[in-house]
Order: sequence, then structure tokens, then C-alpha cells
Amino acid sequence: MEDRQVKSALDLAADLLHEEFKEGEASRHNVLLRRGGPGHAALANRRMWAEAWQLLEQGRLICRDPDEGAGTTFFLTAMGKQALAGGDIQGALMPAGAR
Repeated sequence: MEDRQVKSALDLAADLLHEEFKEGEASRHNVLLRRGGPGHAALANRRMWAEAWQLLEQGRLICRDPDEGAGTTFFLTAMGKQALAGGDIQGALMPAGAR
């Protein structure tokens, strides 16, 4: 039997930053659909990934591309680049009092 651990939103956010922002930008819609799956049955999975994405936004590690009209493309901010380079993405996302 396979032992599957459920990842936290912080773990998922770190995965997103490492894997989806290698090129410096990503489409929120495409990423959530690819990772979460299509259709109503996958809604809970897409929401799990959306929560992780929201952590990246709130942590100021990613930002909406101002030149993209639909508002679904995000770019890696200077803080995001620093978190990736330093390797402490979860630390960058933790509230100051929780560190």
C-alpha cells in the first residue's frame, strides 16, 4: 500500500514557485488547470492549488503582469527571485511572528 502524505499549502506554494516560475512568469489559469485537473470532479484539487498560489501573491513573491489584459499572467518579483535563490521559500511566506 502506498503511503501518501498530504502536502501543506506552504509546500505546494514552494513547488509552484520552483516548478512554474523557472521562466519568470506563468499563467494562473493554465497552471491551476494543469495541476488540479479539469472538470467539476477536480474542483477541490484546483482549489488546493489556488490556495497555494494565493500564498505566493500575498507573500509578494509573484505579481500580476500589468501588460496582460486578462490578469491571469503573473511574474516573479524581486522578493520571489531572492526567495528562490536563497532556498527559503517557506520562510519568506511565513508571517513575521511565526518564524
